[in-house]
Amino acid sequence: MRKIVWVTLILPWLAACGVVPPAAENPSLLLTDHVLVDRIWDVKGERFIDKAQLAGRIAQSDYLLLGETHDNPVHHRYQAEMLDVLAARHRRAMVAFEMIDEKQGELLADKRFDSADALIATLRQVPASWDYERYYRGVFASALQAGFGIYPGSLPREAIMGVARHGEQQVPDDIKPLLAAVPLSAEQEAGSRREIESSHCGMLPGAMVPAMMFTQRVKDAVMAEHLTAHQDVDTRVLVAGSGHARTDRGVPLYLKQKAPHARIVSIAWAEVVADATDARVYAERWGSESLPFDYVWFTPGLERPDPCEGFRHHMEKKRDAEAAEGDGAKKK
Repeated sequence: MRKIVWVTLILPWLAACGVVPPAAENPSLLLTDHVLVDRIWDVKGERFIDKAQLAGRIAQSDYLLLGETHDNPVHHRYQAEMLDVLAARHRRAMVAFEMIDEKQGELLADKRFDSADALIATLRQVPASWDYERYYRGVFASALQAGFGIYPGSLPREAIMGVARHGEQQVPDDIKPLLAAVPLSAEQEAGSRREIESSHCGMLPGAMVPAMMFTQRVKDAVMAEHLTAHQDVDTRVLVAGSGHARTDRGVPLYLKQKAPHARIVSIAWAEVVADATDARVYAERWGSESLPFDYVWFTPGLERPDPCEGFRHHMEKKRDAEAAEGDGAKKK
C-alpha cells in the first residue's frame, strides 16, 4: 500500500490550533461505493461483524469510547445510533464530550434541556471553536431523548495551553497521580511522537513536539477522570477524536488504571481510502502495526481543502508575526 497523508489524523490537531480549512456548507462524501464502507471490523476477532452484533457488545460495556473524525457528519450519525442502542437496551448512561470543557460543564450542571438547541445555546455562553450546530446537534439530541446526562470531557482551552507552555506545573493536582501511575513506554512515546509530527505535516519545530506529546497525555487522563467520576450509571460514554479512543496509549490506558476490571469498548470510525481494501492496512493511519481499537467502522471520506496547506499558511503567518515582534523590540 502506498504511503498516505492521513487527513483524518491531521484534522484533530489542526482544530486545536484553530487552522482547519473551513468546511463546505454541503460537503461531498467520497468513495461511498468503496467495498469497506459501512462494514465493522472486529479487531481481536479479525472478522467483520454486523450492527446487531456490535449492539450486543456495547450494551454490556462499562465504558464506551466513540472515536470520530471531527468534521465527518457520518461519524456523528453513527455515534447517535450508538446512544440510541444503549437507550433501547435500557442502559443508564452518561456522555462526556471532548468538545465540552469544564467551564461549560458548570453551566450544564443540574440543568435539564428540552432540546439540543437549548443545550447548544448554553454551551455558547463560553467561547468555543467547535461547530456544535453542524456536527453535534444529532448526538446531543439522542443523549437528551434517552435521558442521559451530558458532561464535560476537557479542560478549558486556557488550561490546555498552560500545560502546553509550562508542562507539569500546570497539570491539575487531581490528574498528576494518574499520569504518574501510567507512564508511557519508549515504544508508546515513539509512536506518539510520530503521530504528532505527521499530524502537523512535518512542519512543527522539534522543540514543540514533547510539549504536545505531554499535553495529549494530560487530555487523555482528564477524560478518563471525568468518566470514572460517575458511579451511578451502567455505561459511561466518551465522544472524542479517534486518537483519544485508541487502546494502546489513549484514554483506555487511564481507565484501566482507575477501573482495572471494567469492560471497555473502543470504536473508531475510519474514512476509507481508494486503494486500501483490507481492514488491517488501516493500522497505518494510526501509525500502528495493528488497529488500536476494539472495533473499526468504515465510512466514506469527506471532500476537504488540503489541511497541510492551511497549516503551512498558519506557520508562515506565525513566523512573520514573531519576526515583526523581534524587529519591534530591537527598535526600542
